[in-house]
Amino acid sequence: MMNADTASTAAALFIAHRGWGENGKGSEENPLPENTLPAFERAFQQGIPVELDLRVSSDRQIVSIHDADTIRTTGHSGQVGEMTLAELKSLNAGHGFDRRAEIPRLEEILDLMRVYPKAHVIFDVKGRSVDIANTLWSVLKRYPDLFPRIAVVSYNHHRIIWRFRTLTKRQIRTAASRAEIAGFQRVSKSLATRTFWRWWSFDLLLVPPTIEIASCKVELISPSLITIAEASQIEVYPWTVNNPEAARELFLCGAERLITDVPLELANALHAAR
Repeated sequence: MMNADTASTAAALFIAHRGWGENGKGSEENPLPENTLPAFERAFQQGIPVELDLRVSSDRQIVSIHDADTIRTTGHSGQVGEMTLAELKSLNAGHGFDRRAEIPRLEEILDLMRVYPKAHVIFDVKGRSVDIANTLWSVLKRYPDLFPRIAVVSYNHHRIIWRFRTLTKRQIRTAASRAEIAGFQRVSKSLATRTFWRWWSFDLLLVPPTIEIASCKVELISPSLITIAEASQIEVYPWTVNNPEAARELFLCGAERLITDVPLELANALHAAR
């Protein structure tokens, strides 16, 4: 159950991954499909920020869906970039749930944010074409009141996030690309003292705690990385953390928030451990 203390903890410490639908698992009582308006609204109602995915349709409309193929979330196979908005809207993003849900358009998400003044969102831009940065900015610039509550990341595609920063003149916060994270990590390992670095182009680090290289786990988040980030006024958000013990360790390391599929479960676990 979500009591006031648990809700407060979840809002302060966690970001709901693909909305608070808990990525297909949902809350115990009412599962919701990922990257849909109901999953976003559930998080907004509790003051929990959301991380969600964006792709562009064949008619240059931006929608929220993680995979390039619609099969996993809708039961219908098709490439998002080869389908029109109308075709995408005809699919059921609630496939496998006891409800129908549409694939939401970006404007619908922004309009919902205006209903909830404390709603914050990180947009994770998918796809390879740099043109999506232009399309994204053409929509977002119509919502200047939301700029302080929005951040944008394109983890795998450095050119997309650089184009977006150029277009927006950094009016909207952005997160580091994978290439930028690698550079920041090298700096964090080489500096033993707190040094203020003002030349970073990003405001956030969305970092997996570990990655696997040649069957070996490599730790990406360290106290030194978080120390340098704090000195540079950069916020560190590890993803995607669903294990309570891992969450406690990352908070002890200095992480500010965690991106998770299970904000309620982690909030309850932290309260139980007190």
